[in-house]
Amino acid sequence: MRLNLVFYVLVLAVLAMPVSGQKTADDWQIEAIGFAISGNLEAAKIAFDEAIRLSPQDDFIPHIAGVTMAGKEDYEKAVVYFNKAIAINPSDDLTLLYKGDALRGLHRFDEAVNAYDASLAIYSGSADAWSGKGLALFAQYGKEEEALRAFDASLRIDPSKDHVWLNKGDAHAALGEYDEALDAYKEVIKKNPDNAMAYNNIGMIYKNQGQLEEALKWFDNAIRVDPNYDTSYYLGHKCSALWELAVKAGGGNWYREWENCKENYEQLTSSTLPTSGTSASSGGSGTAGSGPFSGGRVVI
Repeated sequence: MRLNLVFYVLVLAVLAMPVSGQKTADDWQIEAIGFAISGNLEAAKIAFDEAIRLSPQDDFIPHIAGVTMAGKEDYEKAVVYFNKAIAINPSDDLTLLYKGDALRGLHRFDEAVNAYDASLAIYSGSADAWSGKGLALFAQYGKEEEALRAFDASLRIDPSKDHVWLNKGDAHAALGEYDEALDAYKEVIKKNPDNAMAYNNIGMIYKNQGQLEEALKWFDNAIRVDPNYDTSYYLGHKCSALWELAVKAGGGNWYREWENCKENYEQLTSSTLPTSGTSASSGGSGTAGSGPFSGGRVVI
């Protein structure tokens, strides 16, 4: 969620005019953000509600309350506050955008799309609103083409956002449009050669197409550029490709490489790497998609 609590604290500190005696709405608002930062959300809600009571026509207070709650992943309360802000100022496209984000966090995807559409009706030039709408659509099977149109609209406004290119690639992959998906992922790498997820997703496409040795190169790149991420995620995909190669080869070097990968994975995760029922070392036959982390839709 889009949030910068430190920024808001600084802004409110400047706006607040300390006075002796009773607290002002600004005082309560600053106190609420402080409570939220410290993790005391119940106290934050009470303080925000008091600020709203003291200044009931100020849409900025429930807007900030909603942003704060969303930042702490209390999306239900965030939606309540965003609705209060919208009731005061229904033409605030940013509040509608954030409401869409919160609804998406609650998996209320149709409502999220409606919120994004309302935001875009006020300001159609928001790359974030188009991207959010695309994500809410893509979360619903059968709406991948609509999602693609939303991602494309976002990228026409701001083509620099890696995550939107990734999501565009995911939508193409879900539709079986693998060349287009590869183009989108490679666009990410062109802009940011250190984006491990793009390498990983290219590897997943090649793996699902049965081009296992090509897939290994991309998984290795993902691990290379982002060793500090949860490497087990990329390593698991690599192990899966090695397992399939071992099954096809009936063991041999691919099986030994898979054993090494499996050992590394289990050391990282303290869990057992699953395999299919087919024994690679016994020379059994396997099919593409067997083994761990197999097949399926690539989703970020």
